[in-house]
Formats: sequence, structure tokens, C-alpha cells
Amino acid sequence: MEKFEEKVLKEFARLDYAPTQLDRFDHLLHSVREFLQYAGGQQYYGDTLNREIFRLTLEADEASLRLEQLALQASVFHDEVQKAVLTKRKPKINKKDFDELKKKLADFEKQLNDLCEECRDLIRKIKAESKQKSA
Repeated sequence: MEKFEEKVLKEFARLDYAPTQLDRFDHLLHSVREFLQYAGGQQYYGDTLNREIFRLTLEADEASLRLEQLALQASVFHDEVQKAVLTKRKPKINKKDFDELKKKLADFEKQLNDLCEECRDLIRKIKAESKQKSA
């Protein structure tokens, strides 16, 4: 079976696509959501930070839903490549549709990186507020 997965990955490499990209997105999004859940559970922040945590939590939830949609779209191509490898034929992939998926994934990667940066900014604000309250 290892040879099979290796062949599937080679087919995707020919298409300039790495299926593991979705797993990396999922891992980062999981980390962001865990942080926001923790931060949202702390009730000693000021109103401004609490509103920002709420907004970022909604953005993370939206990103999670979008990732599921992208994974569903990618699975159609993944299934076709797997069938092609099993039947030893060339995958029948609509290049326009596949390129559109890759563009959506690139856009999502940017959205996820922006969300992660906003969370890092939130951490800096929490630290600043904490210093200010303890001074």
C-alpha cells in the first residue's frame, strides 16, 4: 500500500499540488482555535480585548468551515487520482477546475496566516494590558 500512496503523491506532484497542505492548514487552525478558546475563557480582560477575542473566534469558525469546503472539493480530485493509479491510467482532471482549487487554497493560506498574525497581535495586547494592570 505504501507504493500506492507514493504513486498518488507523484501524480499530485505532477499537478504541482501537495495534498498534505490541507493537513497543515487544519493543524494551524486547530492551534488558533485552541488559543482563542482559552483566551475567551479568561474573563479578566477589558471589554475591547474581549470583543476582539469574540471577533477572532468567529473568524476562526468561519475559516474552519471554509477549510471543510476546500477539503471536500480537494477530495474529488484525490479520489480521481487514486482511481487512476489503481487502474493504471492517466487521471481525468479538469485543469481549469483544479487550478481554481489551487487558487482557493492559496487564498485560504493567506487568510489563515492573517488570522494567525492577528492572534499573535492579540497576545501582545493581552501582555500589554496585563503589565498595565499590574503596574
